[in-house]
Amino acid sequence: MVGRIAAGALVAWGILLPAGLPARAEDPATSGISGAAPPRSLEERVLELEKAREASDEARETSEQATREKERLEQRVEELETAQVANEDATRSIIAGALVGLGSRINEFVDFGGVIEVLPSWQEDFDRTDAQTIDINTLELQFEIAVTDWARGSVVIEYDDGSSILFTTVEDDEFAVDKMNLDTAFVTIGNTERFWPYSRVGRQVIPFGISTGDPVADVLNIVDPLTVAIFETKEDALLVGFEFPTPAPKPEIVVLAPPRVEPLVVAPLVGKLARLLGYRPTPPPTTPIYVTLPPDRPPFSAGFYMYKGDTYDKASREGDWDLKHQMGAMAGYQTKGRCEPYLGVEPTPKDLDLLHVFCPWSLDVDVEINRSVWDSDFLAFEYRSFLQQIGFEPGMAASIKTSFGPVSIIGEWNGALDEADFIDDVGTLIKMRPRAWQVSLGYQFGWKPSVEAIGAQGTYLAISYSASHDMGGAQRFNPNEGTIARIGFSPRRQIAVGAGEWVLPNLRLALEFARAWDYNKGHRGTNRVADGVFSMVTFEW
Repeated sequence: MVGRIAAGALVAWGILLPAGLPARAEDPATSGISGAAPPRSLEERVLELEKAREASDEARETSEQATREKERLEQRVEELETAQVANEDATRSIIAGALVGLGSRINEFVDFGGVIEVLPSWQEDFDRTDAQTIDINTLELQFEIAVTDWARGSVVIEYDDGSSILFTTVEDDEFAVDKMNLDTAFVTIGNTERFWPYSRVGRQVIPFGISTGDPVADVLNIVDPLTVAIFETKEDALLVGFEFPTPAPKPEIVVLAPPRVEPLVVAPLVGKLARLLGYRPTPPPTTPIYVTLPPDRPPFSAGFYMYKGDTYDKASREGDWDLKHQMGAMAGYQTKGRCEPYLGVEPTPKDLDLLHVFCPWSLDVDVEINRSVWDSDFLAFEYRSFLQQIGFEPGMAASIKTSFGPVSIIGEWNGALDEADFIDDVGTLIKMRPRAWQVSLGYQFGWKPSVEAIGAQGTYLAISYSASHDMGGAQRFNPNEGTIARIGFSPRRQIAVGAGEWVLPNLRLALEFARAWDYNKGHRGTNRVADGVFSMVTFEW
């Protein structure tokens, strides 16, 4: 606008000039040059400047529009990418939800565990033979299924080397066949933490003595005491039980996990040797580990059970379920006390003196009866040829398990209440009333007040003494070989002394010496002594 006003003023000035006055004197230096371009007018130059300014403004506006358009496009691309990611996440979530609803949820409902035990050993027999072997003593796969709080399933599959049943070839050679057996499988209905009755149905170890079928938790020794070896009973059964009074509901108590008892012998030696060879262990994790304290159990328990056994008599048929005789009952009481340090409270020196003797402490007393004690796994198999003559004989078991600080003590008596009479295959009248008792002692080295189960960690010592009565055996004819063999006998007395160490949280090494005394010849024995040295590697998960 300013340029246009200036141009108008100049034009008006040119008009007002007199006609005889030249606007500007000619330059003699340039007037004589022919073909020179006439000078551009001022108006033309102003118009060019205006056009240049307008072009610059248009270019600036175009650049700003391009920048805004680029930012808008970038924002739109970012929005599209975010929407695509959200869409993909939603799609994956829908697919995962569909698969969870349609597929297996084994990881949510099933706990998988197991035990592997390898047994290198040397042992003598009462017939003056000895053997050096390395065998798989135990291989179990354990499944615990809990779909609801009121019903749980348990399945245990075990390895069997087949040595109890030999097959004869056409060349009269005998051999065993490895196999996997169904050890136990049962369903437990009920929740005694909330209500007192429960039921268990399926193949299970029926209550009679301390045996529960757990190869690690039942006893600390490698060699089973005679009470377990003779009277453990595993049958298809129906059990109805009661645990009372139901404890008052309490919120879960989460505490810092107490430190484990450190191994004292094997693990430190291996660690020192590894460091000498150049091994450098990684530092332990510093993240604290928390555990939930188990809920209180009702102190009193009782129940009864019925099972399908192997015994029968002349009034019944072999293989039939005799509900009148194949049944039993049990009753028990258990209690325990925990240490204050386990609950996160620092003890005083006076408290520590008491804790080392009495805390934690536990007491478990049980009594069971069985109307057909010859249904135990050992007695039913060894005396299978004479079960009809033996019939149904009642039995009883009583046990006490207790622990005080680093010491655990087990006392047990199992036996038949009546005497059984039968004639063996050589015509001898046998009168038997099988019985056995045991006392076991466990000691935890490096014990801490947080330890509640002796022998479950660190280094421990285990001693067991057991004895039997009326278990001298009988003579049975083998028609395949045409021979007479002594069957169904156990040691008169047995002692086992051993030590074990959990070198890792789930790996145990154990070593044990055992000595057994046979019955004298007046009780169908040999009056001899047999020794054995056993070692065991146990891996559990």
